[in-house]
Amino acid sequence: MTTFWLKIIAMATMVIDHAAIVFFDDALWLRVIGRFAFLIYAFLIAEGFRHYRDEPKRVRKHFIRMALVMVVSEFACDYFDKQTWVVWSEQSVIPTLFLGLAGLWITERLRAKSVAEYGTGSDPEAARPPLKGGTVALFLLVWAVLAWLSFAINSQYRIAGVLLILAFYVYRDQAEREELGLFERLIHYFALMAAFVILHVVSEFGPATALRIFLLSKTIWPLTLGMLATAVPLALYNGRPGYKNRVLNEFYAWFYPLQFFAMIAIRALL
Repeated sequence: MTTFWLKIIAMATMVIDHAAIVFFDDALWLRVIGRFAFLIYAFLIAEGFRHYRDEPKRVRKHFIRMALVMVVSEFACDYFDKQTWVVWSEQSVIPTLFLGLAGLWITERLRAKSVAEYGTGSDPEAARPPLKGGTVALFLLVWAVLAWLSFAINSQYRIAGVLLILAFYVYRDQAEREELGLFERLIHYFALMAAFVILHVVSEFGPATALRIFLLSKTIWPLTLGMLATAVPLALYNGRPGYKNRVLNEFYAWFYPLQFFAMIAIRALL
């Protein structure tokens, strides 16, 4: 499974998820399939940054593009969901991805600061030089602030989404170094998905209400199974880009708002 196919799965399942809302009366089985989309997008944010983190020009390019996509997506998502162009009370999923990307960039700046002050360290098992001294506290503070920001602006998947990007980033560095087998990767991603679901529901509704949802809701378990199933393509990922095309890369980057505009147009014609 290459990056190319993960992008195809992410785009396809996103369309299925949003089409279910508009054209299929919120059909649960389609929404279950749609659970793949965000998790793969979050994974590719982390995986992509791993490949260009040491190239300042590419980092700047990705930040600028994602900022533009974020602005356009807010209008598209708001009109798709509320039939009005601006809704200040809630945000799309792109700010969550943007905050996660920002956190990864800050983490690497802190790592560079730590290496300059304390050296690279001597842990042969570490995928990257570990943070030391005051950079550890700054790291924790940065991610706490980013998670809080996602909550404050009410972006989709909020706290759990931001922290999932960090978890993917740390795990991929370590897993690649240790050359883990397919079964090991599958178990690890399954555990990550389970932790994400629990954190998302608890942070969204509070522990007591979250417990009632897990015990009584008829929809939470099918949706959870959809998220857990995302572990399969992620575990099959081989770290290779696969088919590469600049136009396709731009299309993928802009796909989130584009598919909203397409569905808005189709809905208007029906």
